[in-house]
Amino acid sequence: MQKIRQAFATVDFSSAITHLEYQPTLSIGVAERSKQGNVLTLAQMLAAVDEALYDAKNSTRNCVRIYKPQRAA
Repeated sequence: MQKIRQAFATVDFSSAITHLEYQPTLSIGVAERSKQGNVLTLAQMLAAVDEALYDAKNSTRNCVRIYKPQRAA
């Protein structure tokens, strides 16, 4: 995933996006199908990936985050 993010960083978007002030960044959320993580259905997988993506966007951006299920207290 890091190679994809790094390759994205090398793309010149200036001709595709007018008035581009900053180079776009790429945040990626990753999840795996897992019985332990309760990620078994498509809906659960999409929710897990979405959670990991928003974790990436809300932390440092331009990074990869892997879904980690919440532990029961």
